[in-house]
Amino acid sequence: MNITRALNSYRRVFLDTAPIIYLIEAHPIFSPVCIPIFEAILSGKCNAVTSPITLAECITQPIRLLLLLVQC
Repeated sequence: MNITRALNSYRRVFLDTAPIIYLIEAHPIFSPVCIPIFEAILSGKCNAVTSPITLAECITQPIRLLLLLVQC
């Protein structure tokens, strides 16, 4: 069963850190697998939830880069 068909069975999905980072970083192998998930979310076919831990893991690198820029 493919992801698009599987998502038709659910109204809400939980997103862990990995698919978010794969999409943001355009991972050559895993990003294409994640795109249908985000398309389903953006089109309103399903809702997504995540955790504060995922948020913290996703913003760590951007904050680190910002702090490096501020120090220059």
